[in-house]
Amino acid sequence: MAETEYSLGEPEDFQSKFSSMLEPVKKFGIGKLLFLLMILAVAAWFFILSPKPGTVLVEVSETDGGPLDGILVFLSISGEKNPKEDVTSSDGTVVFKNVPSDRELSIDVETPDGYESPRIDSFKLKSKSETKLVTLSKKSSIEVSQVQPSVYLGTGCSTSVPVKVDNKGAEAAQVQFVGEGDLAGRVEGTATIPPLTFDNIPVNVTAWYEKKDMSGNIRVKGTGNSVKLTVSVGEPVEADVSPSSISDNVKPGEQLKTLITVSNRGREGELRDLGVKVTGDIEQYTDASFTDIAPLKPEEEKILTVVINVPSVGEGKLVGVIMISTSCKTYPVPVELDVRAD
Repeated sequence: MAETEYSLGEPEDFQSKFSSMLEPVKKFGIGKLLFLLMILAVAAWFFILSPKPGTVLVEVSETDGGPLDGILVFLSISGEKNPKEDVTSSDGTVVFKNVPSDRELSIDVETPDGYESPRIDSFKLKSKSETKLVTLSKKSSIEVSQVQPSVYLGTGCSTSVPVKVDNKGAEAAQVQFVGEGDLAGRVEGTATIPPLTFDNIPVNVTAWYEKKDMSGNIRVKGTGNSVKLTVSVGEPVEADVSPSSISDNVKPGEQLKTLITVSNRGREGELRDLGVKVTGDIEQYTDASFTDIAPLKPEEEKILTVVINVPSVGEGKLVGVIMISTSCKTYPVPVELDVRAD
């Protein structure tokens, strides 16, 4: 078998080509070439790699309110003795230009009377222009504390959660609650708290329509006073109501007493906010009440006592509905009484 030979060329040919490549460099000069490369490197660093100054826009507003003008704002730059300063315009903004992007920056404001001093974290510019929001909360004599840190709710259901409100001031305080985080727009509650007193205020919370946990704050509007709340959102808890209807023959002036059992047959979650309302002909003659309205855990039950005082005059039919409500659903129990003297 014939062998094939491979050749990389003669050494003399390679040296000749390399020498011809170096000839222009020799004519230009090695020193000049190095100097040119150094200039290109400096230019590349200056135009591409070097930190560029930027702009910081500061917006100052009132908690749950509009922009605040006339607020003195300071921008401190690490390594510089005196901070930059300016006053917010009618739209509550201040613009600081030519701010170094390689320095630690911090913002402070001259807090006006009646407001709490805000806490503002230091930062570095991450882009050519950045906006920083500063929110000033009003001072308040109200303090709030946690009563129930978590609750289970079915999708789309609502419940009331107690929040302890303490008025440490010498005047009555009007309190309105708002939601933050996942609870934004899903919290309602108002109260008037007398001076130097406290109370547990029911705050209504509504779950969203998907099985996903919610986490956020219940906060006193206009202030920074808040409590945290976690809502586990799952299947709505169904109640078992027995009997499902009431029908009987009664005499005028008779008292009819009936017990209705309300049970939580679910596997998870509490049956909350038990309530009862009577409508129809029997409304004015009926007293219906639970022994208590504490939440029902799975497999627990509660008794609703219904007492109907049949009027002593007249015959015929008395009809109505006993409406048993929970945080997720209302269960009607129809009532029909045939009133006869015989």
